[in-house]
Amino acid sequence: MGHVTQGEPMDLLLDRSEETFGCRHAVQSMDGWGLDVVITGVTPAASAATRPLHLTRLPIRVGRIPVAGETQPMEGNDIQLSDTEPFNVSRDHFAIERGPDGVQVRDRGSYVGTIVNGVPIGGYRRVATVPLAVGENEVVAGGPRSPFRFRVVVSVRE
Repeated sequence: MGHVTQGEPMDLLLDRSEETFGCRHAVQSMDGWGLDVVITGVTPAASAATRPLHLTRLPIRVGRIPVAGETQPMEGNDIQLSDTEPFNVSRDHFAIERGPDGVQVRDRGSYVGTIVNGVPIGGYRRVATVPLAVGENEVVAGGPRSPFRFRVVVSVRE
């Protein structure tokens, strides 16, 4: 599994302004429709972690780079975020994955939680997943003041 961090070569990605992560086919929804999913960093901190990525393989996992003395995340992260104390982001923060009706965001047990289109999930909340709408979605890794904001665009391909 590749890790995308600032300054490292992106072995799994092509050298274009919009990178492709995974194989070159659309993500398939449960009803057989192809879904194009693109994640883009909106804030400088999120943009520093990744260029726009066209996701063709799910799940994609996002989390913080461990600091000295911390263990690696339970599952490897495809996008690694560089954060400092007090942390906004957990090592295992959120995933974009297939859901029953298309694509969803799942909080991976983060301490602060994740905000998807204004809806907080994870952290101390009982809800850990929320579906992504077709069109533009905002995903914030952490609380309302987190510098890690992403735009996730989901479009249907026939």
